[in-house]
Amino acid sequence: MPERSEHTGRCLCGAVELRLSGSPISITYCHCESCRRATGSPVTVVVGYELAQVSFPREEPRHFASSPGIDRPFCPHCGSRIGYTDARLAGRIYFHVGVLDEPERFAPTCHALAAERLPWLQIDDALPRFAGFSIPRD
Repeated sequence: MPERSEHTGRCLCGAVELRLSGSPISITYCHCESCRRATGSPVTVVVGYELAQVSFPREEPRHFASSPGIDRPFCPHCGSRIGYTDARLAGRIYFHVGVLDEPERFAPTCHALAAERLPWLQIDDALPRFAGFSIPRD
């Protein structure tokens, strides 16, 4: 987990900035189809925080309900995907590691939804792999 207690990030154009305080809840590879479609990538890394740890000092992102209970914030100017919230994980937000200013500081600790992993994608690590979610939903 990152050592510093404050981190920053932004969308591609910089209109949506984020400030994160404290340690993240989780840092996870996500192999689900929904994240693949939202990011255009074969896998994503998401960094979870409590909403109270997050601020948007410039402009708030817009939101897109991608499926029941799943909301995906994005920049209204450049369209950059910021992350997602899940109504079953109330009070939390998950950011795509690529929007953070120092993504190298956020090494994943596990693989979620590994059952949806693309068969040609091999990540050679010894991290725990969960066929479903890595964090139980309500």
